[in-house]
Amino acid sequence: MPEGDNKNNNMGERKYDILVWGASGFTGEFTAEYLALNAPSGTKVALGGRNLNKIKDMQKRVAENAPAIGDMPVLVANNNDLQALEEAVSQAKVVISTVGPYSLYGSNMVEACVNAKTDYCDITGEFPWVAEMKKKFGEKAKENGVTIVSFCGFDSIPSDLGAFMLNQYAQSRNKQLGDVKASLTYLKAGVSGGTMASMAEGIEKMVKEYFKPKSCGDKDTQEDSNKAKEDEQSEKRAKAPGHGPIHYDSGFEKWQMPWIMARVNTAVVNQAAIANKYGSRFSYYESLSVSGLIPAVTRTMGIASLIGSLAFPPTRWLAKKVLPSPGEGPSRKAIEEGGFVLDFIAPMFDSNADPQAKSDGNDEVAYGRVAGKSDPGYGETIKYVSEGALCILKNKHLNGNASPNSAPSIGSGIGSPSVLMGSVFLQHLRSLGFEFKVGDVPFEKSKL
Repeated sequence: MPEGDNKNNNMGERKYDILVWGASGFTGEFTAEYLALNAPSGTKVALGGRNLNKIKDMQKRVAENAPAIGDMPVLVANNNDLQALEEAVSQAKVVISTVGPYSLYGSNMVEACVNAKTDYCDITGEFPWVAEMKKKFGEKAKENGVTIVSFCGFDSIPSDLGAFMLNQYAQSRNKQLGDVKASLTYLKAGVSGGTMASMAEGIEKMVKEYFKPKSCGDKDTQEDSNKAKEDEQSEKRAKAPGHGPIHYDSGFEKWQMPWIMARVNTAVVNQAAIANKYGSRFSYYESLSVSGLIPAVTRTMGIASLIGSLAFPPTRWLAKKVLPSPGEGPSRKAIEEGGFVLDFIAPMFDSNADPQAKSDGNDEVAYGRVAGKSDPGYGETIKYVSEGALCILKNKHLNGNASPNSAPSIGSGIGSPSVLMGSVFLQHLRSLGFEFKVGDVPFEKSKL
C-alpha cells in the first residue's frame, strides 16, 4: 500500500494538468516533446523556467516534430524566488522538475509544491538531497495530501520497481525474498551532463561532510541518532555479497564490476524495502555485467579515477572542463539507438519459515527483468518521469484516487515511485508496453 494517507488536497480548478519545469534544458525539451506527442487528448501541459526567450526558441524548434508544443503556455520564475515558484506551481496539478543538480536548484521547487499542494515528480539521483527534503517537508507533504516522487528516471525506477515487482511475485506465492542480485546485463548509453554535474555535487558534499567537525551538543543529535538506526537497518539489508566488487557470477554467466549508480539505487531500494515490508531476509546488491575480467578491471579503475578527480577542488575543476555540462547530452539518433537490460535473481523462502534459518540450497528462485529500448539516461528517463506525472494525474485527479473506504492508489509524502505509487504505476507502465517481467524460469541471456 502506498505510504501516507492521501487526503484530498483541495486543489480546486487549476489551469494546467502538468507543468514541465526547466523546459528549455536538454531533458526538459525532450520531456515537453514526449508529452506533446504522447499525453492523452485534452491534457493541458504548460512549460516553465527562468528564461522566456529560451523556452520560446525551444518551442519553435521542436514544433516541427511535435506541433502541439507550440501552443503550450509558458510560466516564468526564478528558482531562487519561492513566492514566484508558488504562484507558478499553484496553476498546475502536477509538476515535472528537470532542473538539476537538485541540491543546488531544486529545494525551493519542492517547498513551493508542498505549500501550493501541487503534486511533483523529478529525475534526481541525489539520495542525500531527497533525504534532506523528506526531513524538511515530508510531514507537511503528508498533511497537505501532496505526492512528491523523486528518483523517477533511470535512477532509480528499474531498480525500485524491479524489486517491488519481485516482492509482489514472492507474496503471490506466500514467499518472501532473500538476497536479491541485480545486474545491468546490457547497457548502451550516452554521457549525461546533468548526471555528471549531480555526481560532482554529491561527491563534493560527501567530502565536506566527512571532514566536518562533529559536536556532541549539536541540536540534531537525536535526529542523527534516529537516522543512524535507520541507516544501520539499511546496512543490514545491503549485506556484503560474499565476493569482491569484481567477480564472475554463475547466475548471470558474466563477469561483474561496480556500477556507478549502484550506491544510489541500493539506497533507494533499501529504503523502499522498509516502507513496503519486503521482509527481514531481504537484501539488495547491484552490479554491471561486462565481457571479461580485463574489461572489468580497466573500467573499474576508470570509474575510481573519475570519482577521485571529482573529490577535490583542483582536479574537480579540471574534470568539469572536460566532462559534458548540464544541458548537454547525446544526439537524438544516439538516444533512439540506446537501451538497457536489468536482470534480477532472487531466492524465495516460505513466509512462515524461521528468518534465521539457513538456506538448504533448494529454495525457489524468482527471475526478473526490466528493459528499455532507448538511451536510459534520456530516452527512458523522459518516458518514466512523463508517465509518472500522467499516472498521478489519472489516478489521483481525474479518477478521484481511491474511495474513502479503500486504500489510496497514490500515496502522499516524499518518497520513491514504489513507495508512493506502487502497483498502480507498475500496471500503468506495463499497459504501455514497458518491459517489467518476472517468473520462475531464467530469461534469455543478454548480449553485451
